[in-house]
Amino acid sequence: MNCNEKELKAKLHNNRAIAHFKLGNHQNSLRDAEAAIELNPTFLKAIVRGATACVELKRFEEAITWCDKGLAVSFEGIFHFNREYNGKSFHNMMFQGRKYKEGY
Repeated sequence: MNCNEKELKAKLHNNRAIAHFKLGNHQNSLRDAEAAIELNPTFLKAIVRGATACVELKRFEEAITWCDKGLAVSFEGIFHFNREYNGKSFHNMMFQGRKYKEGY
């Protein structure tokens, strides 16, 4: 599979992840985000989708791992997604997940 094919397939998986997420199918959304990242490990939109799906699934430790991946890819880019998500900013979501993990 050439580079362009991988990028296209990653985008298609991410688009389907978005559709699943909006339908409330968070497990399927996470699977598609994982497939997108497998094809393109630096695909920030898919990383954010994986993190948000994990939050909805209450898999907070996994969400933190996804957030850390995003920060490793692009510290500035991840804050592009710092918009409201169910009344919380993405940054606040990360903070709440870390608090949960630490047992506060």
